[in-house]
Amino acid sequence: MDVPCTNPSEILAAAEAACVAMMVAKELAKEGITAECIETKAEIVLAPDGDSWNIPRIHLTVKAHVPEVDSAKFQEAVVRAKKSCPITRSLKSEVTLEALIEPIVLA
Repeated sequence: MDVPCTNPSEILAAAEAACVAMMVAKELAKEGITAECIETKAEIVLAPDGDSWNIPRIHLTVKAHVPEVDSAKFQEAVVRAKKSCPITRSLKSEVTLEALIEPIVLA
């Protein structure tokens, strides 16, 4: 039976993405701002390291629906969130970041 399973690097990516998303919400809340939605994606780069593997880099993409906030304020909150995330802080990997404010679509 072929059953798909999650590998450790996917679990690490999910933990990093979830942590940063929570910290973005916290940083925005400090400014009195509530995001309607925060979506964070983490892409892990695996590289051979002798007989083993290494994760030299993780790239985060943070997309959010944030009413009444300018891009600069959002970017600053995301950078602070990345710096305060305990998962990011525990890694030796380089963590890069892209932050995007998504337009709000009214139904």
